[in-house]
Amino acid sequence: MPYMDNLTGLYQKLSKTDNPHPIHFAIEQKVEFEAAISKIDSTRHDLLHFNSKSWSIGKNYLREEALLACKIIAALCAPTSTIVWHDEEGSVRMQLAVTKLNKALRDEA
Repeated sequence: MPYMDNLTGLYQKLSKTDNPHPIHFAIEQKVEFEAAISKIDSTRHDLLHFNSKSWSIGKNYLREEALLACKIIAALCAPTSTIVWHDEEGSVRMQLAVTKLNKALRDEA
């Protein structure tokens, strides 16, 4: 059975300088991102593996998780990042979507 990396594993792969892929540019590892990605991975694990009747999630917690995800996505998808866009319009749409989501989450608070 194939193994699917969690977000922490994918982030570590993106930051490796010895990646053999010809268009790979290692991203700068940031402690704040590692902690945020680890937190998101933990929430993902909890949502997938625990009975939903045994815990509850506060709205503020979900908002914080989404804001963390927005911050990570914006940083990883910046023009100088390791992600190569084959369609510049897609890059622009992604940045606008993340900005819009970030604003909506902050306005909701």
